[in-house]
This record gives sequence, structure tokens and C-alpha cells, in this order.
Amino acid sequence: MLDIFAHAAVIWFIIGFVLFLLEFVVPGLILFFFAAGAWIVALLCLFFEVPVNIQLVIFVITSVLSIFLLRDWTKKVLYGKPKSKALLEDEFLGKI
Repeated sequence: MLDIFAHAAVIWFIIGFVLFLLEFVVPGLILFFFAAGAWIVALLCLFFEVPVNIQLVIFVITSVLSIFLLRDWTKKVLYGKPKSKALLEDEFLGKI
């Protein structure tokens, strides 16, 4: 039973899941991309025998690339366009 937790794919999946859960605690939409990087490494380890140093390199590269390439797009999809400052100020004028 404990042998399944020793497999690299399971370890990377758990790391990704923990990072994904931490994204709800820490704002900024950064840990989500590290979780995605961990899940990509988990998929690779599931199908291929990958050395640990290559796993770490793939994790770092996929995480950083996904942050730079997808963060702005993901923020637009999740949060929409930000309201302008003038609209926010007009919304509260004259209210107590």
C-alpha cells in the first residue's frame, strides 16, 4: 500500500494538489501555475522513467513559462476587465 506513494507521479501530483489548495489562501494567481507544472511532471513520470534532476528542470521550466505566457490571460478570464478608477469613485459619491 505504501509503495504507491513512493512513485514519482504520485508525489508530483500531491505537490501540485497542495500548491493548488494554497492558491486559495495566497492571492496573486502564482501558485496555480506551479501546481500545473507539478501536474505536467506527474504526467511525464506516469508514462516515462524520468530522472529526478530532469523532473526538477521540467517543473521549473513549465511553471515559469506558464506564468509568463498565461497569467495575464487567466486573470482576464477569471476577473474580467478592471473597472476604471473614475467609475469606482462615482459609485461612492454622495453615499454615507
